[in-house]
Amino acid sequence: AARRSPPPPDSAAVSRLRSLSQQERGRRLIEAARQGAAEQLRELLAAGADVGAREEDWWGSSWTALHWAARGGHVVAVSCLVGAGAEVDARTSLEQSTPLHWAARCGHAGVVRLLVGASADLNARDWWGQTPLHWAAEEGHAGAAAELLLAGADRGARDRGGRTPLDLARQNRKQELVDMLTQR
Repeated sequence: AARRSPPPPDSAAVSRLRSLSQQERGRRLIEAARQGAAEQLRELLAAGADVGAREEDWWGSSWTALHWAARGGHVVAVSCLVGAGAEVDARTSLEQSTPLHWAARCGHAGVVRLLVGASADLNARDWWGQTPLHWAAEEGHAGAAAELLLAGADRGARDRGGRTPLDLARQNRKQELVDMLTQR
């Protein structure tokens, strides 16, 4: 099936959005990313919203719209943000996690595949020295882990505590991941 390109943003909506402050456009961009509302994202970006806008979470860590869309598993929203130039390896301010860490932790294999295709760092380290594969293994998300391994993620990476993704899978009794990570 041929892929259709998305419809152009509604020009009246874009005009209305341009009248908002940059801060408000950024707030709405993040909300649209969180909800996976791709059409709203396109309109906001066309109206000049900053694709790198950040918002603090409840812990005081700042996240980009791409972090929220990846965490929510919103493939079309992630694709829209990446296409608009979102930084694929942006870091949250506290734990230093990337959108790929969140897609892996939440088991969103399609988003993992998209971010990997956009050259996201497969072996990015968070504050604890953990890679996205550590996060997928710890939660038992085989689909996300398979995408990371297929792309060449380092299965032997050790976190600050010396643990590999396999160690975390064993510790959390995620047998499917244990099996996957012990195969060569």
